[in-house]
Amino acid sequence: MSVTGNTASGATGDDKTDTALKLQVTYSNDASAGGLGWKFGDDKDNPWQVSPNKNGGYPHLYWQK
Repeated sequence: MSVTGNTASGATGDDKTDTALKLQVTYSNDASAGGLGWKFGDDKDNPWQVSPNKNGGYPHLYWQK
């Protein structure tokens, strides 16, 4: 499985491997470092979490317990 950017709108993106899609750093780094700037934690300001035991290892929102 891989994800790419939407070229129809003129935006571009990088292919991500299944392994990369399960790494917090893929999402948390800012765009200049190749990430999306997602905030990880356990509150409304930092809603994302990654756990190998939830959601198949992919990011999930903290309230999805």
